[in-house]
Amino acid sequence: FILSIVLSMNSLLIGIIPLIAFAILDSYANLNVALLITLLLTIAEVVYTLLTLGTLDSVSILSISLVFILVGLSYKKKNRVIFKLKPAILNGFMGLYMIIFHFLNRPILIEIFKKYPQLIPSESRSIFLTNHGQILLKNLSFTLGVALILHGIIVGYSGVKHNNFWWTVVNIVGLLIAIIMASLCAIII
Repeated sequence: FILSIVLSMNSLLIGIIPLIAFAILDSYANLNVALLITLLLTIAEVVYTLLTLGTLDSVSILSISLVFILVGLSYKKKNRVIFKLKPAILNGFMGLYMIIFHFLNRPILIEIFKKYPQLIPSESRSIFLTNHGQILLKNLSFTLGVALILHGIIVGYSGVKHNNFWWTVVNIVGLLIAIIMASLCAIII
């Protein structure tokens, strides 16, 4: 079940790679090198997404746009913290988007399931086609929205207050914990 959710959040997970590269390069090289490599990896993310999905979804477009805007601002201001706010901004927007669409009775995970069924393993696909599976996806759309907002707040704080290592750990491990906790809450509801 959790694997299915992780696969459906392909854009968020692929977007972590440029962040990890930024954190490593910013720690061992200068800011300009870290920003340049981050841009190149973001372009690779675009190519990968286009090759695997055939299109850029709204999450990918927002993520890529944020990278270019925040890299530009970080370069101009010579301030690495600006770029480190990217996951906080993206997760905050994603969480809010998921919650709003939940209350509009258009749960985003059901929409993703319908749009990208090839990303869901066949065993999980048959489960999600049942009434219980649809309820689970609806609940998860809400709980994951809340979890992403909370994760965004924590990552934003970490980006401002902690070094690159802890920011990266909070970003990656925190995202996994957020997905697991949201999944558990969706099952319990």
